[in-house]
This record gives sequence, C-alpha cells and structure tokens, in this order.
Amino acid sequence: MNLGSHAIDKIQWLTDSKIAQVKASVSHYGAKGDIEGSVTAFVKTDQGVPCTISQSGYGGVRRDETEIIFTHGMLKLRTGAGLWISQDGEYRPVETTQAEPPFVLQYRDLLDCIQRDAVPECSGDYSKSVIAAVQAMYASHRIGQEIELQQQQGGILAC
Repeated sequence: MNLGSHAIDKIQWLTDSKIAQVKASVSHYGAKGDIEGSVTAFVKTDQGVPCTISQSGYGGVRRDETEIIFTHGMLKLRTGAGLWISQDGEYRPVETTQAEPPFVLQYRDLLDCIQRDAVPECSGDYSKSVIAAVQAMYASHRIGQEIELQQQQGGILAC
C-alpha cells in the first residue's frame, strides 16, 4: 500500500484499463514492517498491455519507475524525473508541462463533483481496483505465483 498503489494507479490511468494479472516480488525489510519497502512486478491490463514496476523506498536505493510496453515501443515514467518514449530501442524524453500538484487537482475535482452531484474521476470503484491489484501483488509474492484478477460489478476481486 506504500509504493505499489501509486504505480498501479499510474498504469491504469495511462492505459485507461484495469490490472488483470499480477506476478510480484515484494520486500518488507524497512522499519514500517507490514508495508512494502520494495516491489518488482509484472502486470498485464485487461486490454492486454504488459507493464513492469520496479520500486524501492529504502534509503540510498530509492527507485520509482514504471514501464509500459507496447508492440512498437514503450514508455518509461520515473516519478519526479520525467517521461521517456522508446521506439526502435532509442529513448527520447517527452516534453511535459508543470501542472498543479495532483492532490490539488483531485480536491478540485471532488469539490466540483459535490456541487454537480456527479461521480469524481477517482471514484470509489476505481480506488477499489487499485487496492485489489496491490493486494494481488502481496498474494503473488506470498504464494510465488501469478494472480488473475476478475472484473466484477462494483470492483475487482483477486482469485
């Protein structure tokens, strides 16, 4: 829930799909104990997009990278460092603009939805799908096998 949820959120948002399969290795060697300190995972979306996650929150070895692999290229997102696109094996940085902090944007979206009686972009069902994928990463590590997530109305269940 410490690192993986942000990676899952990025993948689902960038691909406009949900996580369908997870194979992960998770460590818990930090002072927090029951929260992952690092994770390496291979996930696949319900649209068939394979992604790798490599994160570490340990001091001195911090890493936060998400790669999304397509048939003719890939994206690499390093939090706080930038976004790169690769075609024909050559990475090129993608020009990005500085937006307002994400929490400010989410807060504004929530206030707008309250005023309009609408569902926020980051709905409860969406949040449940992120948590289900992280729980599947923990389960995959625990049993040493890939976990399939099943789509279900109102959320996602790990099988």
